[in-house]
Amino acid sequence: MGSSRLLGLVAVAVALAGGAAACRVSDGDLGRLFPPRGGSGGQGPTAGSGGAAGSAGSAGSAGSGGSQANNCGLTSPALRVQGSETCSGRLAGSLLTNALCLCGDLNVANTFITHGFDSREGPYVKDQAEEGGASVGVNGSYTLLTGAADIGGSFSVAGSGPLMLTGSLIVRGDFWSAANISALGSTSVSRHAWLSGSYSGAGPLTVAGTLHHGGTVVALPVKAGTDLQGAVKVPSSCPCGPDDLVDVAALVASARVDNDNVVRGVVADQFAALAGQSSSITLPCGRIYLTSIGGVGQLTFKVTGRSAVFIDGSVALSGGLTFDVAPGAEVDVFVKGDLKVSGKISLASKEHPAAGRLWVGGSQPIALASPWTGMLYAPHAPVTAAVALEAWGGIFAASLSSDFVATFIFDRSIGDAGAACSAPPPAQGVCRQCGTCPGSNACVAGLCQSCTSDADCCSLSTCANGRCEPLLNLER
Repeated sequence: MGSSRLLGLVAVAVALAGGAAACRVSDGDLGRLFPPRGGSGGQGPTAGSGGAAGSAGSAGSAGSGGSQANNCGLTSPALRVQGSETCSGRLAGSLLTNALCLCGDLNVANTFITHGFDSREGPYVKDQAEEGGASVGVNGSYTLLTGAADIGGSFSVAGSGPLMLTGSLIVRGDFWSAANISALGSTSVSRHAWLSGSYSGAGPLTVAGTLHHGGTVVALPVKAGTDLQGAVKVPSSCPCGPDDLVDVAALVASARVDNDNVVRGVVADQFAALAGQSSSITLPCGRIYLTSIGGVGQLTFKVTGRSAVFIDGSVALSGGLTFDVAPGAEVDVFVKGDLKVSGKISLASKEHPAAGRLWVGGSQPIALASPWTGMLYAPHAPVTAAVALEAWGGIFAASLSSDFVATFIFDRSIGDAGAACSAPPPAQGVCRQCGTCPGSNACVAGLCQSCTSDADCCSLSTCANGRCEPLLNLER
């Protein structure tokens, strides 16, 4: 290699390293996203400072006067919550920990399946050995009209109404139910079961670990490692209380005056009224603010670095919405209003679904086309699927109704989304059970530290050697 070329490459490397080190995102104090008992953190560099806040501006230039520097770094975009710096990756990694989490009811017409895999170890291969970690939490009721259910992780149903299992149920983890259960087929649980009510089955009930039950259990036969009868309380597994939910509107409001629109040459309303054309935009990294997305056409975001898009209205698009996320890149999309797209929505690739996360603050129903790829957080909105649903990633929503089969392929690598976050843990008394603590730490006695029991961990995660982790398939 010639000396002049070598010197040129060294100069470029030094310039890039200096630029990354000097960049950060400072959202300002957005108020709290979660209640004092458990919340959300995020990733983001702590060195450096953001640009001066600009004005919201008028239509066509709204929000374009924020930070003038390139808000790029080696972590996902930073956020500030309750005076503590955090970032979107940590928020996603410690909150979106299930294949499916519902604040209300789950209704599936025919067959319900979840699989788990870790995209860091390679893509999911059809019919591969079940790895687990694809848990399902339902705060309301669960209905499966026909067919079997195979849950590749733990399964919790906190609704107290009667639960009818029309086909076989396989739970490759723990099983929680607050209802009286009538089962026409077999039920198999790989670890422990907590049944608040009674269980009446025409087939076998098999629990590898301890069967905790508050009512009578009748099955042909009952097999359990240990049988314990006594009062059983089944808590809601999904953090859906008013103070638990992410304040998407506050996050979008901060981006209105702190964004990279000028640097990237983005006009805030440039995608507000597509007129039949195919449009695209490249996001190397940083924060982009848009007023809305609407009209007719195909819109593609080419994401080549760690990026965030903040939308101050709704997405109402007659067409398709695609985020083409390059290897090593990631994107978080925050929509203040509703999501209505007539075509397919793709937030990431099937090879790495956890790289794309969509956060929706609105309450109007979301109709998903299949396949869905990415992580969806929409706790106020019911999600519907009029065709067989194949979801690569995960869904956190108000409810889910599927008119046919529903299959989830959950990417456990979401748990590592905040690994590179350099923001310190929240101060004592500020952390909460879901969303704030870095890595696999739990919020114990007001501090982010090692867990001591499953109860310390968010949702259906379990405590293993002091770390909150998904429960993997015990039969592998």
